[in-house]
Amino acid sequence: MRIISGKWKSRTIDFPKNREFRPTQDRVKESLFSIIASKLPDSIVWDLCAGSGGLGIEALSRGATHVTFVDLDITYIQKNTKFLSSVTPPLVKDQFKIIKSTAKRFLTTATPNATLILMDPPWSDTETYIEILTHPTLIQAITQGATLVCEFKTRNKPQLPPELIIQKDYKYGSSTLAIITKTT
Repeated sequence: MRIISGKWKSRTIDFPKNREFRPTQDRVKESLFSIIASKLPDSIVWDLCAGSGGLGIEALSRGATHVTFVDLDITYIQKNTKFLSSVTPPLVKDQFKIIKSTAKRFLTTATPNATLILMDPPWSDTETYIEILTHPTLIQAITQGATLVCEFKTRNKPQLPPELIIQKDYKYGSSTLAIITKTT
């Protein structure tokens, strides 16, 4: 998997090579970051269900100030952030935090300070979508101005609580990206 743009453009990061892991395709990732480009400079990002950390790393490469990576298996996030700490320009420790946790457990103790939230849980795990999208901390962060970008299987569009709305969605084959904001 490669970093599409920014200070680490074309660098390759590692990811699990198993059937359960589904990294965001390059064309979808490129579109995602084109859509949110104006929100990236100086942003504080939560990468929920981070997997390899690819989305959060792309955000840092393109100008995010800080990323909190959240996942139960942090092996590849640790490996990729260690690698990026050794390149030029290096990733520095105060630019990221890695939390070994479910997104729900993280949100239970998190301060709603994110300005951008990236969410890409396993498509088959509809329970996780519900737990995250209805969590009071996530809703509070969004009502305070954060933008949520959620990737999901096109035919499994998640239900949103009344405080949130899909501002715009983008379909890429079996994948959909939704930009979710507060209800106006």
